[in-house]
Amino acid sequence: MLHRVPKICLACLATVLSLCLLIESQCPIGQFGPQCSYECHCDGICDAETGVCGGKCRNTADQKWAGPTCQLENKAYDKPVAQSSTARLRGHRYIASYAVDGKEGQELVDFTCTLTSKENNPWWRVDLGNYYYIQKIDVYNILEENYKSYLSGFKIYISNSTSEGAFKELCYSHSGESIGKNISVTCVKALSGQFVIVEQPVHDTLTLCEVEVYVCAGGSYGPECEHVCGHCVSGRPCHPITGECPDRLCAPGWDGPNCNKRCPGRSFGYQCLSMCGGCRANTTCDSVDGRCLDGCVDGRKTQFCNTTCPGGTCVERCGQCINSEPCDIKFNTGICENGCEPGWKTELCNVACPAGQYGKNCQSRCGNCVPGTVCKPDTGECPEGCQRGWVGSNCDIRDGPEEPLPGGSSNTNGGNKTGVIVGCVIAAIVILAVGLLLLLYYKRLVTPHFLHSSV
Repeated sequence: MLHRVPKICLACLATVLSLCLLIESQCPIGQFGPQCSYECHCDGICDAETGVCGGKCRNTADQKWAGPTCQLENKAYDKPVAQSSTARLRGHRYIASYAVDGKEGQELVDFTCTLTSKENNPWWRVDLGNYYYIQKIDVYNILEENYKSYLSGFKIYISNSTSEGAFKELCYSHSGESIGKNISVTCVKALSGQFVIVEQPVHDTLTLCEVEVYVCAGGSYGPECEHVCGHCVSGRPCHPITGECPDRLCAPGWDGPNCNKRCPGRSFGYQCLSMCGGCRANTTCDSVDGRCLDGCVDGRKTQFCNTTCPGGTCVERCGQCINSEPCDIKFNTGICENGCEPGWKTELCNVACPAGQYGKNCQSRCGNCVPGTVCKPDTGECPEGCQRGWVGSNCDIRDGPEEPLPGGSSNTNGGNKTGVIVGCVIAAIVILAVGLLLLLYYKRLVTPHFLHSSV
């Protein structure tokens, strides 16, 4: 049992590391990069900024990912293929699609390798289905002694057409030395195209066990797609070879051909064309939206420090902020961020509640204080007492009949309202009853006479 402990510990460690990555991540699981625009291709989760995986790359039956950040995608798998001829050996045809079937066998008996007839310049071709910049190509050779030398000296071309005589550009030329299990090649220069062609430039046979053509997934670039694109405008992917953003257009706040540098100096915004306002101590503002992070100079206010204070003075003194907290003097607005003390209102907390109102933001109304008096604006207490029929510190609890209104009449609005409601309910019931009786009478009239006669 003891030999299982290290494996268990390693599994626990991997789990802990994955959880740590998840906690630190600011992107949803499975996404990373600027604005979380790009997709991870890991078995586990990836770093929210770099896309680096916490485990292995995710590989399925129809998709294979590789590279340090799992952003290299094999675009050749199960794509349309062709070859110059198809050899028949031992009663079996070694067709072109064997080179993109994703199977690992490297012997003819596995029926996973292609084989052409012996001819001049035999070739094999795959259609990637679209134009891609080619990062690298992995070619798997046959391992049987009688056939493995057939691949030596091969060439790889990239083309955008299958028409006879169509232009094709050389990607790689093998020197002719012995090839082992496989060989991984990169083009002599950055090339893009839809068709990848493997040729044997002699009179011979061509055999391939697997061809994997890797391109960068959107949002990555570099020889192994190990770099994350910068902040391209609208989250568009960058050039997979150079990393440059399309048309060199960056998201607001970013600069440079790869859009991976903050706006220089006191500039901000789209293409860094705007300038910071009156930030305190001549500091820089936020490169995206221009907010002054450390406050404003005297005479300027708001988060952008772009508004001149009337008379050059922004805040003479703070209002009645709750719990005697200081108001905002960083941006010279005087705003009480957490609200006002009871009895005061407005964002500056410098306006007292009007007569008859009290409490937080003056949202409550005074109770039944002695006529001619008002309650306290902070607590709602009636300092001179309550009018007849009301008690409590706020005079909001009824105690006996209401005080008569001027002229000897009493306030009977409540009773009148109740009478009206009761009358309406009774009237509704009567109308419904009459309607039901009329409906029954009508049905009796229209029912055929024979239905009422006895059998």
